[in-house]
Amino acid sequence: MTDLNDLTAASNENQLVLDELAQRHLAETSKWSKFLSIMGFIGSGLLVLLAFFMGTILSIMPSDGVEPLNGVAGAFGTVFYLLFAALYFYPSLLLYRFATRSEAALRSQDQNLLNDALDNQRSMYKFIGILTIITIGIYVLIILGGLLLGASML
Repeated sequence: MTDLNDLTAASNENQLVLDELAQRHLAETSKWSKFLSIMGFIGSGLLVLLAFFMGTILSIMPSDGVEPLNGVAGAFGTVFYLLFAALYFYPSLLLYRFATRSEAALRSQDQNLLNDALDNQRSMYKFIGILTIITIGIYVLIILGGLLLGASML
C-alpha cells in the first residue's frame, strides 16, 4: 500500500518550490537578464560587422611601401574582432537561456525548467570567471614583460 506522503512527494517532484518574494525577485532578474543578453547579442553583431570593416580598412591603409603587411593586418583584425564577438556572444546566449527558462519555470511552476535555467546561469558565471582568470594572467605577463624590458634598458 502506498503512503500518502509518498504520493504527495511524487506529485510535488516537478513543482517549483519558491515563496512569493523569491518568485518576484526571479521574475525581475529574468527581465533584466533578457535585456542584458539582447544587448550582448547586438554588441556581438556590431563586433562582427566591425571585424569585416576593420579588416578592409586595415588592408587598404597606406603602409610605408610594405603592401603585403596590409593584407596580413586586415586578416588579423578580422580574426581578432570575430574572436571577441564569439567571446561576447556565448555568455549572452547562456544569459538569454537563463532568462527565458526561468520565466517559463515561473509561469508553469516547473522545477525542471528552473533547474535548467539556473544551470545556464551557472555556466555563464563559470565562463566569465575562467575568462577573468585568463585576462588577469595576461595582465600579469604584460606587467612582468614591461618590468623586464625596463630593467634591461638600464
